[in-house]
Amino acid sequence: ETFTFAGNKRKHSFDFAMKHGIWIGHILAVGDSAVDCELGCFQQNRLGIARDKEEKLKIKKYFGEVVITEDFNPVLEWLKRKLAP
Repeated sequence: ETFTFAGNKRKHSFDFAMKHGIWIGHILAVGDSAVDCELGCFQQNRLGIARDKEEKLKIKKYFGEVVITEDFNPVLEWLKRKLAP
């Protein structure tokens, strides 16, 4: 019941929010595939990571933003922007 699969990512996001007393709309998610469209609640709070332009085009409709990268620097910058007051 604690494993996360494509079909239960949304449920796990909601369970995480409830467990920690966080409004689901504040959950930020980072993913790398279309199945990550179930993370969190709002598309604008999802960052997609792609390895190339082709992959970016495939997943962009599931994320608020998609970056092409092989490291986590763009992820850290996105998180800083999202968490800024």
